[in-house]
Amino acid sequence: MSPEQVAPEYVAARRALLDVLELLEPQRAGLILVGAQAVYLRAPAEGLQRATYTTDGDLAIDPDLLFDDPDIGQVLLDAGYQRLDNPGAFLAPNGVEIDLMVPEGSVGTSSRRSVALPGQSRFTARRTAGLELALLDADTMRIAALEEADARVIELRVAGAAALIVAKLVKLEERLGGPRRDRILSKDAGDLLRLLRYCDAEVIGARLAELAAHDGAAPVIERSLAFLLTELAQPASNLVALAVEDGSPNETDRQVADALRELGRRLLEAYRTRN
Repeated sequence: MSPEQVAPEYVAARRALLDVLELLEPQRAGLILVGAQAVYLRAPAEGLQRATYTTDGDLAIDPDLLFDDPDIGQVLLDAGYQRLDNPGAFLAPNGVEIDLMVPEGSVGTSSRRSVALPGQSRFTARRTAGLELALLDADTMRIAALEEADARVIELRVAGAAALIVAKLVKLEERLGGPRRDRILSKDAGDLLRLLRYCDAEVIGARLAELAAHDGAAPVIERSLAFLLTELAQPASNLVALAVEDGSPNETDRQVADALRELGRRLLEAYRTRN
């Protein structure tokens, strides 16, 4: 990825991510990269005409692979990180937010956002819907710094395109249906379209059909795809409007809207024919 395609905020976010992964090396087997940084690793999209942009680092926790010791949250606090208001949210010394999340379907139901993991503070992580597939659809990738002076490369499991698509759809459904309009980001719809374009919508649909056979995976997949189907059926779709708002400067609004509708249709058809 050329330097002009990487926003300074993304460079700082990658630096913060690598810092965290170094600190949490003893617990790294239980961590999976999700969120925008995972999207950009899966769909680098070298031909984009604008800077790749994100301001944080998102890590999912696999409860089955996390050790009781050390307490991740305490490790970060001891290293100078600040605990933010939400459970699992920490501010790195360089000002980047790091979010530690446990897929909601992997822990017992509760009205609390925090999660009680063995050996971990209840403020270490928060339960998050939509990340369930990251425990099933992930493989190891090399994560490198984005600065020439930083030679670090760390291997970590990264959520696959199918898991990231579901996570984005669930996030968009929750935020579009919620009361806070400031939490609705067009970038999430843009990332969704980016994955559909560069990871092959039909391949993603087929992969989701495979994953649906795993215990507990079908409900979150069906929920996300029902939302996608409903949105694509609307002439004035909020999801499509967000993708258009986030659209590339060298594409017309019509091109972006048509791309999301067609690729979404291909994903849904591939899922239906194999499920």
